[in-house]
Order: sequence, then structure tokens, then C-alpha cells
Amino acid sequence: MSEQLNAQLDIQLRCWHCNSSVYTGEDGWTCPKCGQHGPPLGDNCPAETSEEGRERNCPYLLTILETLELLDQLKELHQKYWDLVWYARSDPDYCPDDKVRAAVLTHQTHIEGMYQKETKGLASENGAWVHGFNSGMLAALNLVFCSVESGLDVALEEFPMLDT
Repeated sequence: MSEQLNAQLDIQLRCWHCNSSVYTGEDGWTCPKCGQHGPPLGDNCPAETSEEGRERNCPYLLTILETLELLDQLKELHQKYWDLVWYARSDPDYCPDDKVRAAVLTHQTHIEGMYQKETKGLASENGAWVHGFNSGMLAALNLVFCSVESGLDVALEEFPMLDT
């Protein structure tokens, strides 16, 4: 992971009830997903990294390690949807020569082996919808990673970047 990315990672407060990020302010904290809320953080409700915070109905901290693990999981999803969008766009019949055509066919076979269900969906009568879903997932994940690396303003300027 790049040093710039590591420097931008911060500890996040998470809801004790549903594990979502919470909003904090002078009036207290609120979970946008489940609606849980509480008083401002302090002596009555300290944010903690342990299960104790959950038991006291307080938000708890998502550690930097947990954030890095989450980003690694998102990177795997990003690779999956990058592969599936490339697969749907690739056509060996339009390759300039036999060497490139063979490489495309080899990579297509590899992707079919990794994502059997998904590639069958692309070949089905709903293939256009499946490709649209995959493209949307790729665009959203690109937005997330570009936001972390370069900031949300830059990410929104490039959205929806679907380069494969």
C-alpha cells in the first residue's frame, strides 16, 4: 500500500449495533444505517477498541489494521469486477495478430475458471444487465480507491472511470 494511502487512513468510529461508520458532532453520535445514537463521546461513552464499547452502547474504534484489512478485501472485489468488465469487452476476433488473439483467449479462459457463475451470466439473455452491474461495481470501487489516493474532489472529476 502506498505511503500516501497509509498517511490518509484514520481511525473510524463504528456503530456498536450494526458496525457501520457513525457521524459525530457536538450533539453526539448517530449511525446513518440503523439509527442508533448517543451522547457526545467523553467520560460517559468513551470510544473503545474492545467489545466493552459495544456492551455500553457506545461507538467503537475501527483500528488502522482493520481499515487496511477492509481495503484489501475491497481490492479483491475491484480486481474481480475489473476482470469481468475486461472479459465482457474482449473479443479475440478483433485482435491485430495471432499472438495477441492467443493471449486474449488464454486470459478469457482463466477468468472463466475463476468466475464461472459470473461469466455464464454475461453469456445469458440477461448479459447486458450483468455487464451493466459489473461496470457499476467497477466504477464505484474506482471512486473509492481514487478518493483514498487523491481525494474525493479528484475522484468525482474522474467518475465514472471504467478503464480496463
